[in-house]
Amino acid sequence: QKCALCGCARTPVATILRRLLQLCTTITWLVSWVPDAHAEQIGGEPCFAVSIGGRKGYVDQAGLMVVPPRYDWAADFREGRGTVSLKWKWGFLDTAGEEAIPLVYDWAGNFSEGLAPVAVDGAWGYVDRQGRVAVPLTFQYASPFIQGSGRVQSQGKWGYVDGSGD
Repeated sequence: QKCALCGCARTPVATILRRLLQLCTTITWLVSWVPDAHAEQIGGEPCFAVSIGGRKGYVDQAGLMVVPPRYDWAADFREGRGTVSLKWKWGFLDTAGEEAIPLVYDWAGNFSEGLAPVAVDGAWGYVDRQGRVAVPLTFQYASPFIQGSGRVQSQGKWGYVDGSGD
């Protein structure tokens, strides 16, 4: 193929543009790895959820594996807990990379304001960072806490609860 600019036998402009686009995409991906002020830590280093071969784990800011990719799903840490799932069960890792809250839930959301929404057999509620049930699992749905309350659905109606379930 000939160059579109001068007709020489060098790499065509379209190929150069494709390579430039690939490079820009790679740079964008790498920049997304730059830790921010909200990055949580495992073993004292900021860490991020990654997917390798279809499995999820965590790497530190240097790209070193701190939790091997053994989970089906993993979220970045929030409030010192990383939400993970394995074989359709959900739980939470602590900052040492250990399972702080066992994978016993049918679904679990991220921690916010010290609580995380969880579900078992279609019943939703909230657990605290130690895994204790803070708001009983009696709702049809529960979303993360925002400004002191969590949005819940009960008997088809939507409302809000505080950290004690009221």
